[in-house]
Amino acid sequence: MTFKINSSGELEGRRGRRTFPRIGILVLSIFLLSLISGLNVYGETGKKPGVKVVPSSSVGQVNGMGISPAMMPSVSAEVALVSACGAYTKERGADILGIVKERLTRAGIKVRDDDTVRPMSVPIWRFKTYIHYYPGDEAALNSVVKALGVGEGVSDNTLIKGYMKVILGIDAVSKLLPGGSGGSSIYLLNGTGREDAAASFLEDLSAEAPEIGDVKAFGTGKGMGGAAETTLVYYPEGMEETARKLVEVLGIGRAVGLNGGDIFIVLGPDYSEESFKAVPDWEPNPNETYSVIIYKTKYIMEVLDSTGAVVCEFPVSIGKNPDLADKKMVGDSRTPEGDFTVSNIHGSSDWRFKNIELAYGPYFIRLKTPGWTGIGIHGTNEPYLLGAPVSHGCIRLNSRNVVKLRNAVKVGTRVKIVH
Repeated sequence: MTFKINSSGELEGRRGRRTFPRIGILVLSIFLLSLISGLNVYGETGKKPGVKVVPSSSVGQVNGMGISPAMMPSVSAEVALVSACGAYTKERGADILGIVKERLTRAGIKVRDDDTVRPMSVPIWRFKTYIHYYPGDEAALNSVVKALGVGEGVSDNTLIKGYMKVILGIDAVSKLLPGGSGGSSIYLLNGTGREDAAASFLEDLSAEAPEIGDVKAFGTGKGMGGAAETTLVYYPEGMEETARKLVEVLGIGRAVGLNGGDIFIVLGPDYSEESFKAVPDWEPNPNETYSVIIYKTKYIMEVLDSTGAVVCEFPVSIGKNPDLADKKMVGDSRTPEGDFTVSNIHGSSDWRFKNIELAYGPYFIRLKTPGWTGIGIHGTNEPYLLGAPVSHGCIRLNSRNVVKLRNAVKVGTRVKIVH
């Protein structure tokens, strides 16, 4: 059996460019020789500090807990923080947002914490830390990675220059948590959509490898843990043999190295011999009449054909109110429940939310929801938050999936939203 061991904290990036003050043609011609001779030390001694960009091969590979603030280059950047491992940090009792905010602030990097953007935690399980940055902001990206000692850059043209989003995964928790991981635990996430799958695995584990010990089992829902298709075992350094044994008991999937102190078993639909239906290959039949069901607590949308058969499933996000209840009043950030219909389909590529491009993706499928206005199904510029309550009440899809849905529905299509 082959095991793929991924390295942690590595970042593929591009070198930034030094920038220099504009000099007049006359001055440049007079001082050309001295300017050329001084290029090698510009930004080290002088009057306007330059930014030293770490080569891509070493970005993110920071020893220990990172570098001291005194060693940090001065970079103008603002950062929004999102904990995409809220379920894990709650289990661990860790204030990862507070820890990261303090660390970035000490490094001279401003963390957004105002009425428009506040650090946010969502109750999902995401494993790797990603830093979204505007193309050209590689120098600022390098500074954030240095300060945290963890993270992988993602070029994102929906942002603006000088503004980044740090999406914290589980690999950041053990890296930044005071005192380290505090011992190893094993967590089981059931991403099959079948409640009996976790019980089946635990029974096999007890019979075949009782020495592994207790496993903490969490909820059921397709895509839980960010695994769309494949069963995975994430393991920390030194736990290779345990991970190998777990994959052997599972009989499917693979082991993946992850910076941290705990082991995470993510049962994919393949464990129960199921899969997400026809994603991403499904294409709507123009001669078919479809309907849609959205399961709020499962964060899944099903597309049904005229016979009632499920032909496609998509992960979704819903209203961010943590009680996940039916909508009660305007502004309560809940997604309404009931039987609705499509009332309009808008091209939303040029729509803005707080000046953010592509916040609604390419299409906004408006729903007729008696008693409420502005509720719809749309794309998102934050696909990493799918599978969580994060919207103001709408249903979010990956933007590539909302294109498929737009081709399957029309005005009058039935849309049912259930708890």
